[in-house]
Amino acid sequence: MQLARLYTIPPGALARTCAVVEAPMGTLGERPFVLCNCDVHHKNLILNLAAQTLTLLDWGIALVADPVYDLAVHFHKMGYVPKQKECFVRAYLAHTGASADVASWQAQIAVYRSLERVKSALVDDIRYAGDVHRPELSAAQRHAYAVRYHRKLCAA
Repeated sequence: MQLARLYTIPPGALARTCAVVEAPMGTLGERPFVLCNCDVHHKNLILNLAAQTLTLLDWGIALVADPVYDLAVHFHKMGYVPKQKECFVRAYLAHTGASADVASWQAQIAVYRSLERVKSALVDDIRYAGDVHRPELSAAQRHAYAVRYHRKLCAA
């Protein structure tokens, strides 16, 4: 029970976080909104090398949104190293014909990634709170949840 109290988001934290996240929102560029999957990660992709196709699954939380947001969510979930992110953005811009430079998009992706880290911590606050009380979990497993969640809170 003490672990749950230790890693729960304190009152007022969201207000402070919102101020930090909202500040750079004005730096986002204007571009047409597109259909975004908002959950692009390795478990939602089917690559068929023979047919040279890529199928994207799980459109349950799709939005019409800024395409930069979709890239930010993807980067948040995939954990690419900086060079991979740069190559990905460069390829995306070339494929879509978007007129923007890589550095500008990377800066805007960083804005959305900060928002995604906060969202992730809030969602996992609820998920982990339920999970840590499952009777079959050992003390070590509960501790692992706490450590993982602590990292998410610090990132947010």
